[in-house]
This record gives sequence, C-alpha cells and structure tokens, in this order.
Amino acid sequence: MQYYCPNCTSMKKPKIIRYFPPITVRCSDCGYINFEIKFIKDEKTKYTSIQYSY
Repeated sequence: MQYYCPNCTSMKKPKIIRYFPPITVRCSDCGYINFEIKFIKDEKTKYTSIQYSY
C-alpha cells in the first residue's frame, strides 16, 4: 500500500490522529488532515495477461 498526500504530493506515511473509524490522519510534511482513505494511492495492475493463439 502506498500513501500520497493530495495537498502537497508527499509519499510519506501520514501520522494517525484518531484511531476510531473512519481513521483520521495528518500529513507529516504539510499538516493536511483528512481520512486515511483519501491518502491511499490506488494501485493499478502492473502486468497484463497475454493471450496466445495456437
């Protein structure tokens, strides 16, 4: 899982402020506060399947 700050584009893991759902975090660089879901970068598939025709 990778983190990405939508405010300052920092890739550092944010600090957790509140553990109760939804988890609230703060960016360690700029101080931007939001839910942890907003900081998680969507991982896209790196590999594609190749179809062989015989």
